[in-house]
Amino acid sequence: MAVWLALNLIDSPAGRALRALHGSEVAAEVVGIDSARRKLEVFVLSAAFAALAGGLTAFYSGFITPAKASFLHSVELVTMVVFGGMASTFGAVVGAAVLTILPQALTVVKEYEMVVLGAVMMATMIFFPRGAVPTLEAWLRRRRP
Repeated sequence: MAVWLALNLIDSPAGRALRALHGSEVAAEVVGIDSARRKLEVFVLSAAFAALAGGLTAFYSGFITPAKASFLHSVELVTMVVFGGMASTFGAVVGAAVLTILPQALTVVKEYEMVVLGAVMMATMIFFPRGAVPTLEAWLRRRRP
């Protein structure tokens, strides 16, 4: 549902205004976009998604502790987004899926799990600088006649 909402936001007038703000806040203000209001709307929307995610996490695990919001967990979440592609809605989903499944699959090589995971991440940053999903989309577009 969140992906569907994000995809619909991108193509809406509000999404176009947010892209204009991202490009140049001054230029967006000149064409009549209220940057303070749009920023507030984005903040509230992101807070609502964070609250929903926190509520679902609490429901799933049965309790909440400060360890759930550790620094390393935050780095893991950012890594998921960067791996999938920061400018891609589906990239975040793919990054989360891959980086959740990959450590489980690497338990076969227990001693080298972190080394292999690090090598996969380095290869991704070298060969897929925009993220896995946007790079693969561009590659597939070039291959189609």
